Amino acid sequence: MKRLFNPDRSMMTLVRYGCILVISIMVVSACQTATIKAYHILPRYQGEELGPRATIRYITDENERAAMKLYVHNGLLTDQQGRLLDPATDQFPRRDGLAIYVMDLQKQIFISFDHEQNRFHHSSILAGQPVLAAGDMTIVQGRLLELSNSSGHYRPAPQSLDLVIHQLRSLGVAMESVKIVAIDGSDKH
Repeated sequence: MKRLFNPDRSMMTLVRYGCILVISIMVVSACQTATIKAYHILPRYQGEELGPRATIRYITDENERAAMKLYVHNGLLTDQQGRLLDPATDQFPRRDGLAIYVMDLQKQIFISFDHEQNRFHHSSILAGQPVLAAGDMTIVQGRLLELSNSSGHYRPAPQSLDLVIHQLRSLGVAMESVKIVAIDGSDKH
């Protein structure tokens, strides 16, 4: 059976596929744009580091903040010297694996095991600046076990976790066995 080329039908097929492609690109682009949102410190916490009675410490020294930047080596979370993050060491005795993290506007992740009520919070790491994400990580011997968006100072939406997960994957962290805990920002922390 001889197949005849039908230009009208072929063009219709191309147009149909072209439209689908364009629509798909627009949907993906819209979804990516919608999930990237900067979260600002809640108004009630603004100025928490100021005044004679202020107890909240903000990191304003760039070198001190750089030491909090998250690195990944062979899929494990490390510090800037390549040491595995592990709160079981003498450096972080009180945290039992729980670290706070923030993602800055350049998608860099900073963490601290030093979270302490009325002294050091998510807002401390970037000195109250806006974030793309904030929450908690449970880390033991460099392995990420749990990730959440729990932050009372920023209250990021659950969708902010998508950005963190994407960034961690791009750094080489296997996320398949990580427990993800998404907290609705309207819930009280």
